[in-house]
Amino acid sequence: MLRGIKYEVDQFVDVLSGAMLPYPTKAGNKFVQLAMRPIQLYEAVFPKQSLPNVLKAMNYTNNRKDIRLQLAALRKILGAKKLPKLDLKDVVPVQHNASPLCACYPIGIREDKQVWGKGHDCEGGEQL
Repeated sequence: MLRGIKYEVDQFVDVLSGAMLPYPTKAGNKFVQLAMRPIQLYEAVFPKQSLPNVLKAMNYTNNRKDIRLQLAALRKILGAKKLPKLDLKDVVPVQHNASPLCACYPIGIREDKQVWGKGHDCEGGEQL
């Protein structure tokens, strides 16, 4: 976990990202760059009926047995429910699929706490 003033945090990450570390191989030591991979938590809010489209855009797959317990713990902490089993084979994603270089692990779903006020264009719509 990393915490601090954004400028200082960015500088810290830049310095660590520039570190070259020895990696032993049969031919001798090679040097590899230290990889700093941020872990970020986002709350995506969208119309309830768009869940399949959003999951398709995130390249969602429910076969991640290696992180099942971690996702369950985060779901409980965040007050979310397990994602329903959906067949996404013929679903059209929102815009385009996410980058294959980014790993995206949807944790769960929950009703949005923000309610659109009376007279809003989306009044009465359900959001996740």
